[in-house]
Amino acid sequence: MFHNNLKTLRVKAGYTQHELAAAANVSATVPSQIENILRVPSLAVALRLASALNCTVEDIWPNPYIMTEKTVTVVQRSAHVPNEDD
Repeated sequence: MFHNNLKTLRVKAGYTQHELAAAANVSATVPSQIENILRVPSLAVALRLASALNCTVEDIWPNPYIMTEKTVTVVQRSAHVPNEDD
């Protein structure tokens, strides 16, 4: 769930980031973080956003395998990757 269409779908639905957050019952910072690829959402958050936008998770994230350099950095920071010492 990396490249996403969240901003496009949010604007098309007429929501601000804060309005979408309220409609999806998520923290006010979540839409911004996802739109800027600073956060990889949980499945529950992805489903709530899709429901609020009346679309599918696949509409928001059409190809979860498209990764940018920024995405790789976010994923590396959010996941523990064992090294030789682990």
